[in-house]
Amino acid sequence: MENQHGNDDLLKDVFGEEENLDFREGLLYQTLQAVQRRKRLRQWNRRLMAGACAIGTLVVAAKLLLPPGEVRLRTAPDASPLLVHSEALGAGMLVRSQPGSVAMAHSSPEIVAVIRTVPGQISLEIIGDEELLALLAGRPAALVHRSPLEAELLFLNPGDQNGFQVQ
Repeated sequence: MENQHGNDDLLKDVFGEEENLDFREGLLYQTLQAVQRRKRLRQWNRRLMAGACAIGTLVVAAKLLLPPGEVRLRTAPDASPLLVHSEALGAGMLVRSQPGSVAMAHSSPEIVAVIRTVPGQISLEIIGDEELLALLAGRPAALVHRSPLEAELLFLNPGDQNGFQVQ
């Protein structure tokens, strides 16, 4: 020990570093602090990587080993019931009909005559709705379609139900 103490004195005398002793101790202290900080950082990084690997392993194992679960879609919460207020329509807004205001023309099988034709002698021509209404010569009438294959001709004048002369 004495020998080491003597060497320090010798070095101090040679280099003249008596006043730099505090500087050396400060530099040594800072160096030790930096080394300890790096050591703690490396330990922290190792722990963090080990934790991430463990979590990753658990996630992969869960995906592979567990059966697939139900897929649940997020739905909007049930809306509250909507309250609707209504009012009766005014008398001017209603359309009403009175029984007997429109005369109906009814046909029966006894009135209809069956015409038999011989090919080449008589030709029948099928006319459309517009042509039928044109034959009425401006008399008030209505054509009511009950289905695509069924229509009814209504005469609005009661006198026209029994027939009229076509010009």
